[in-house]
Amino acid sequence: MHFQVLSPLFKPCIVQLGLTENNTPLDRFGRSNIYERRLLELINRFIAEPLQIPESEFPSIFDEEKNEIYISCGKKTKVYDSKGKKKGNLPLGTVSIAFDYERNLIYGTCSTGWHGMYIFRRDGSLIEMIGNPIDKKSQLDPNHFYMPAEIKIYQDKLFICDCQNDRIQVLDKSGRLLYHIAPIRSPVSIAIEADQIIVCSLQLKVTTASVDGKNIRPFSENIEGISVEIHPITKEVLITSPIGDSIEFFNIKGEYLRSVRFNGQPCYLSFHRKNGFVLVVFDNFTRIYQEL
Repeated sequence: MHFQVLSPLFKPCIVQLGLTENNTPLDRFGRSNIYERRLLELINRFIAEPLQIPESEFPSIFDEEKNEIYISCGKKTKVYDSKGKKKGNLPLGTVSIAFDYERNLIYGTCSTGWHGMYIFRRDGSLIEMIGNPIDKKSQLDPNHFYMPAEIKIYQDKLFICDCQNDRIQVLDKSGRLLYHIAPIRSPVSIAIEADQIIVCSLQLKVTTASVDGKNIRPFSENIEGISVEIHPITKEVLITSPIGDSIEFFNIKGEYLRSVRFNGQPCYLSFHRKNGFVLVVFDNFTRIYQEL
């Protein structure tokens, strides 16, 4: 897997290369099931020493408060410190993680066997499982989760992409359902800013609505994307466009700003909001872009 640190203009600056053994090709999520993947080094401001993480898999997320790294590895979510030393595991695997720094909790969505959400303490101990096992009956039950994907926290509410139920489930932090935002077909990624949600779907459609579920509509004309994030400073909306091999920039109103193109298909992006970089997962490699 390739890791390259670039400037805000997406030009190379500090360059670090990491490969799987024998240059084994990875799948579209950057995974290799045969060889260990090693992260040799990340940004110097974040990682002081070379970092080695075996069997890491997409997705990964940074705990911005503790500078720890959470990586989904099959049935468990592994936790490493900023020097690459393994600290332990969450007891269960997750699809997406959100940190509640005020309450010292971790929320994680899950879609293998149990479909729903886990609530962990920051030490990794499980507090509660919210959701349901998947069978034919539960797939037809509107009160159940079915293939939940990304989770975000906004104004003390949890917004969860309930992919195969074609909706966003909105819960309080205890896991109690408040309301649904629907219909939004096959949502997989969500970003929230100024009481507005922006959602990408499996069909690459980009939809927006108010956080109370009203005024569901297309975000912008002629845009297709699989992942969306909000720039923590400029508040620009970044949407990965695998078909166009690009990241498209918009303002919150859906007005096009600019585009950055790549030699590869960007599939996923996330910000480290304190250290100021964005992680972009392509179809067969990963790059880190740093704002200097």
